[in-house]
Amino acid sequence: PGLSVQVARSQRVVVRGFTVNREWVEVEAEDIVARMMQHEIDHLDGITMVDRLATRQMRRNALRFWFKLHPELEA
Repeated sequence: PGLSVQVARSQRVVVRGFTVNREWVEVEAEDIVARMMQHEIDHLDGITMVDRLATRQMRRNALRFWFKLHPELEA
């Protein structure tokens, strides 16, 4: 069992970056692919789903729930 939360995401994204050969690349995506790209970019930036929750109270509730599921992780 895990924690599932609703995270606001854009429906359309344009992602720019470099190829392994250091050439510029630009990718446009919509719908589920756009959401997936945003999710993976969050991983690269060290952003968690809890960081994306709208309010402090939502973050607190999500973390409390997580630690109830995994008491061995609580400090």
